[in-house]
Amino acid sequence: MQPTQNEEKEQVNSLLAKAYAGRGHDLKGSIGLANEALEISRHVNDLELVGRSLNQLSLYYMIMGEYDLSTGRANEAIKCFEELKDDKGIADAKYNIAGILYKTDNYHLGLIYLIDCLRIYTAFNDFHNISRVEKTLGTIYDFFGDQNNSVRAYENAIEAAKKNR
Repeated sequence: MQPTQNEEKEQVNSLLAKAYAGRGHDLKGSIGLANEALEISRHVNDLELVGRSLNQLSLYYMIMGEYDLSTGRANEAIKCFEELKDDKGIADAKYNIAGILYKTDNYHLGLIYLIDCLRIYTAFNDFHNISRVEKTLGTIYDFFGDQNNSVRAYENAIEAAKKNR
């Protein structure tokens, strides 16, 4: 008996949760699970799940240093989320791209993506992600030698983290 569409969607959510939980000790396994989730998401034609699967794959490829693959998956995810008008999903994908730019010493370009992410996360009062973005901004400002903005960003990261509790 074939699984229902709802069962397949639940399976995707389970696969993505498993992949994310295992990323620290079995990154290749996480990529396999996220690819399986992507395949099922496409089969059930659920754009939101496709975007989430692509976002996770982008994260895992970034961790592995596969920056082209990571950027490609993030850009695909952005297209999904744009079609859905899901700003939070767009911000999550842009955060991955910002991470790639940061890791490849393209700080000025990463800064553009981070500021866009910050605008979106702030609109959602997503203090967890605001804190992450502000911390990264602080690091970039440090790199630029901009102590005033660096300190301000780190302080904002701490305040957002406190609100996230």
